[in-house]
Amino acid sequence: MAEGDESYAIAFALPGDWDGIKLMALPSKHHKRKHLDAPIGHVGDVESMTIFDDVFVPEDRIFLNGYDNPDVLPYAGYLALMFAHYHRHSYTGCKTAVSEVFAAQAARVADVNDIEKAAHVREKICEIISTAELVFAAGQVSAYRAVEFPNGSWVPDEILTNAGRRLAGHKIYEEYATLADLTGGICASLPTEESFYDPETAELCNKYITRNPAYLAEESHRVMRMMENKLCDSFEGSQMVAGMHGGGSPLMETITMMSRYDLEPLKDIAKYLAGFEGVKLPRYERATATPRAMLEKFEQAKKMKYDEKLEAYNFLMGAINQLLRSFALGHKGMLSKIGLKTFVDPRLEGGKTNRSCSEGFVKVVELEGEEFLYYTAPKPNVAFLRGTTADEYGNITMEEEAIYSLSRVAAMAHTKMAARLSFRSRELSKAAH
Repeated sequence: MAEGDESYAIAFALPGDWDGIKLMALPSKHHKRKHLDAPIGHVGDVESMTIFDDVFVPEDRIFLNGYDNPDVLPYAGYLALMFAHYHRHSYTGCKTAVSEVFAAQAARVADVNDIEKAAHVREKICEIISTAELVFAAGQVSAYRAVEFPNGSWVPDEILTNAGRRLAGHKIYEEYATLADLTGGICASLPTEESFYDPETAELCNKYITRNPAYLAEESHRVMRMMENKLCDSFEGSQMVAGMHGGGSPLMETITMMSRYDLEPLKDIAKYLAGFEGVKLPRYERATATPRAMLEKFEQAKKMKYDEKLEAYNFLMGAINQLLRSFALGHKGMLSKIGLKTFVDPRLEGGKTNRSCSEGFVKVVELEGEEFLYYTAPKPNVAFLRGTTADEYGNITMEEEAIYSLSRVAAMAHTKMAARLSFRSRELSKAAH
């Protein structure tokens, strides 16, 4: 969070039945069975969106308040990072059990289909087991490498925790695909449960459900009904998405890992291996990483601002967005009523965060009897953007990016002003001719 976000930098705790709190609960479960009662049929979950509808929060329930104390602003983001960190660490234990259930179901349905000994089947089951073991190992070792904080709590290693959660998120859809592959289409076309007990159809259903003679017809039916629950009902559909995004999508783990992992010492090893003159083989040992590193960055930036060493301006996000669009159109600035009588109004602070800010990039102008703010900004000289695929001519595509946001507008604005664009892409392809 940055200046201007003080009203949102708040942490508190209230009971779930507090006046004004609305829990928009979404319960889900497997469909009810009539004849084949089984533990999987009793599994369910409730997700909830919490709405605070004009809720009064007593002072003694508030732990962090950026509105009354702006100095705690950096700790709001830090608090969210710590929550995500512990959540992802717990996930390395939770997701391990989920993968082990996948492996159990995969092995059993493969046996029922009489294909368990096939090499490709064993390879698929081995992949699920490997995921479970690696995710659990990441959680264990991150705990082993934990460091003690001043308050006495132990904080696990952030890189290993995120590596385990990232692997789990990437593999969840593959695990469902493996189950669907080993089960076959019968999980989607399985006759109704009643059909196996109707005098007219029971004999035929039980005859054709059997694949492996080592299993009774009812046993085969039970396993296939389990796979129908696992692969074809709405509850498991939500669980599959939760396995991808719960605790943070893999993209978030990537961002966290790459913001904590210092690549420079690794690059020094590459220098030595390549034979750079005068470079000796360095000793490499990665230190434990925790969210405190991000807090230290906040504190450093804050200190620079207060020490008047950093010229920093704070504009409203909507104004920045529109300003980029104006630059893309070749305009020098833009008019807006947004920000009047707020901290960006030059009659108050003009968006300046300290005394080192000498420029005034916001002016008050009058047009047809109404006041507007006229926003300008320094000429942008570089933009860092992310794409999916790049070719040798610098063309960039974004088909696999989560959101486009203002990437296109930023690129157009910087191109219009002959500024430098720096793109990071995942793949390189040859240009079409």
